Amino acid sequence: MRRRRSPIGGGIEAALGGNWSAKAEYLYVDLGNVTYTVTQPGFGPLTLAIGVRDHVGRVGVNYKFGSGPVVAKY
Repeated sequence: MRRRRSPIGGGIEAALGGNWSAKAEYLYVDLGNVTYTVTQPGFGPLTLAIGVRDHVGRVGVNYKFGSGPVVAKY
């Protein structure tokens, strides 16, 4: 049986000065478990249980180009 779960996380961004900013993010992902049973001739059944979970951390710096939002002109 497979259960899907949504990721959860958060982040923060702070201005460093001028057009520079720094950011930090965290994300936890749990995609649930999957169980497979495989039968091979001459061998007993083989059961595989797979769980996919991950913790992701990111840090970075950003530079903002220009002084305002980009607006399309026709």
